[in-house]
Amino acid sequence: VKDLLSAPPAEMVLIQHSHLAIGQRYIHADFDQKVFTFKTMEDQAIFHQLFVEPIKQMIAAKKGQVFSDYLEAYVQTIVPEACLERSGSAELSFSLHPSGVYTSKKVKKGDLQLYPLGIAQLVKAEYVGKIKGIRLKYEGIRFQLSTYKQLSSF
Repeated sequence: VKDLLSAPPAEMVLIQHSHLAIGQRYIHADFDQKVFTFKTMEDQAIFHQLFVEPIKQMIAAKKGQVFSDYLEAYVQTIVPEACLERSGSAELSFSLHPSGVYTSKKVKKGDLQLYPLGIAQLVKAEYVGKIKGIRLKYEGIRFQLSTYKQLSSF
């Protein structure tokens, strides 16, 4: 419970706009190519512009090394999320000696799916047919997934 009658105006604004948080980055609808950081809220909200416009334009245009690096980093973050989301129905336990995966619940045959984790690397068009191992495709672009080194002990 908050006392809205005695709350300072800055606090009222932050209550009314709960999506705002000091230190976070935002894009304003009127300036969609600019990134701003919310610095302070006293008599007014203070935002500072980050000078990343050329980088954002390259990402938006989907070209150049900056876009490739961005895409690799993005795929690197969504692969583990997808693995957890899709295999989260069974509670899994891993063991090393002997190597194995166990579930703490009964799972019907064919219902358990395990997804590989690893480092996503963008594959150039001329090497697509030569990929060995784990491959994935995102937004029409192919990646190779290099799995993490197996642990020798827990």
